Amino acid sequence: MRDVGSGVCVASERRRGSGRAAALAAVWAAVWAASAAQAQLRVVEWNITNYSYPSARDASFRTAFYGVAPNGLQLAPDVVVIQELEQGGSGNTSGHQGTGQFNAAGFASVLNSAPGSPGDYAAVTYAANNGDDGNALIYRTSKVEWIATTALTTNQGTGPNQTPRDTQRWQMRLVGYTGAGAELYIYGAHFKAGGNPEDSDRRIPESRRIRIDANALPAGANFLIAADFNLQNSGQTEYQYLVALDPTPVMGEEFLATASGRFHDPINTPASGSMATIFWENNGTYRNIHTQDPASAMDSRHDQILFSATLRDGQGIDYLPRAAGGNVLSPFSTYINAGMPGTWDDPNHTYRCWGNDGSSFNNPLNSTAGNSMVGAAIGQALVTCAAGGGHLPVYLDLQVPARASAPMVVDFGTVNQNSTATAGVAVWNGGNVALWSRNGTSRGIDDLDYTLAASGGFAAPAGAFQDAAGGATNVHTLSMNTGTLGPKNGTLTIASNDPGTPALVVTLTGTVVGGYDFDVNNDGLVNNEDLHRWYGLFTDVDGSGMVDASDVGALRTQLRVGEVGDMTAGLR
Repeated sequence: MRDVGSGVCVASERRRGSGRAAALAAVWAAVWAASAAQAQLRVVEWNITNYSYPSARDASFRTAFYGVAPNGLQLAPDVVVIQELEQGGSGNTSGHQGTGQFNAAGFASVLNSAPGSPGDYAAVTYAANNGDDGNALIYRTSKVEWIATTALTTNQGTGPNQTPRDTQRWQMRLVGYTGAGAELYIYGAHFKAGGNPEDSDRRIPESRRIRIDANALPAGANFLIAADFNLQNSGQTEYQYLVALDPTPVMGEEFLATASGRFHDPINTPASGSMATIFWENNGTYRNIHTQDPASAMDSRHDQILFSATLRDGQGIDYLPRAAGGNVLSPFSTYINAGMPGTWDDPNHTYRCWGNDGSSFNNPLNSTAGNSMVGAAIGQALVTCAAGGGHLPVYLDLQVPARASAPMVVDFGTVNQNSTATAGVAVWNGGNVALWSRNGTSRGIDDLDYTLAASGGFAAPAGAFQDAAGGATNVHTLSMNTGTLGPKNGTLTIASNDPGTPALVVTLTGTVVGGYDFDVNNDGLVNNEDLHRWYGLFTDVDGSGMVDASDVGALRTQLRVGEVGDMTAGLR
C-alpha cells in the first residue's frame, strides 16, 4: 500500500502544486461553463438532514439545486436519492410531524418551484422505513418512470446481526425506451453511523443483504447504490462486501463469488477490490471528495454512489466522463495521484461532490466567492442545507442507450427480369437529442452500433456500422434478385445495441416482370411497322403474361423515345 503521508506533507504538496492547480482550473473553467445546460441523466445522492416539509431550508435547497455558479455550473438533477426524510408514524423515532409521503412530495415541490427548474419532479410512492428516518427518490417524469419498489427490510433490535434501517430498491425506466437495457435499479440506503467496531458490526448485515440482492438481479442489469455509508475507510468489511470479488470465499461469504452483483467505485478512489485499509476519514489526500461536514469540518467521504460493471462497459446506460475521450477507469484526481496536487474538475469523471473544491479540508465548507466550483451563493446555501452537521450532495452523469430507426417498408417497385434492382434504406440513431444530448452534442446518447442481414432473394451490405444521435443518416444500398418473375417479399433485420428493439425488422417488397419485346414482326427493327403488326398479332410486348392495352401503350412509348415534340403529331 502506498503511504499517503501526514497532513503536513499533504499541505506541502498543495503549496508546491498551487500554480499548476490554478492553471488547470483556468483551462477547465471554460469546459465547465459550457456544461451548465447538461441534458444526460444526472443522478444525485444527498442526506438532507432530518427533513420535513415545509422547511426553513427550502429556499437554500432551491439555490443548491438550481442556482447557477459564476463558472456556469448548475446541479440540475434528474434523479435524487435522499436520506433522513422525516416519515412520522410509529416507525419514526424523531417525533417530527407529517408523513413520509407528504414530506417526499413536499421536497419534490421544492425542486419544482426553484427558479429555472423544469417543474416536472415527482416523488416515488414512499415506502415506510423501519427504525429511523427514511429514504426517498425524487425524479423528473420527462426523463424516467417508476416501475416498482422493493424493500430490503430489517427486524427491530440492536444485536450485531440487526441492520438499523431498511434499504429501498427502486426499479426505474428511461422515458421513450423499452427493454431491460433501458432500466436502472437504484438502491437507497443509510448505514449505521459511528466509527466503533460495534457500529461496523451493525453495517455489515446491511451491505451483505444488498450484495446478495444485487447478485439476484436479472443478468446484465444496470444498478447503483446511492447512500450515506458512514464509512471511514475502504478496508471495512461492510464496504468490501459491496465491492470485492472473492472466487474462494470463506463459509458464509459465498455471495462474494458472484461478480454480477458487484459494485464499483466510479472514481476508483481507492481502486475497487483492494483489501487494503485506506482511510478517507480525516485524510487530506481525499479532500476533493469529502462530503461531510460543511458546517464544521470537511473530513469524511460518507456519501457515495457505487454502481454495476454494466454502467462502465461503454454500452447503453453508461457512466460519462466530463470530457470526450476521458478515461473513466482512472482514479479521481486526488493529492496522491503521481505525487501531484489533485483537482475537483477531473476531466475523466463527471462524479463530483457538489460544492467541494478541495479548499476546505478540516474546515467548514468554503462558502465565499473563492469557492472555485460553486461560488458564494451556492456555497452558503449548501452550508444552510446541512443544518449544522449534515452532508454535501454527490452526483454523476450517465449516457442513455441508442435508438435504432429505419423505414418500416422498402419497395423496389416493378423491375424487369434479369435486370439490376437496387433500393436505398436509411438507418439512423433516433435517440432524442433534445431530451438527452449533452451541451447540444450527442455525448449524452450512446452511438448506434448495428449490422444488416437480408432474407433470401435480397442482399444487404456486410460489416459493422455506427451512427451518432443527431448526426447524418446512413443510407445503405440493398439489392433484389430478379431471376424469376412475380412479386417478391422479404425482410431486412437491423441487429443493434438498441435495448428496446435489438432486432429491427424492415419489410422488403418488389415485383419482377418479363422483358419487353418491341420487335413484333421480328424483322430486327423497332418502328411503326411493329405497331401496325401488333393489331394483327396482339403479342405480349411487356412480358406481363397478359395481352392488353398496356402492351400497345408500352410499344407506342418506345417508338416515341428520342423524338422531337412536333414530330409526334399524327402518330397513332
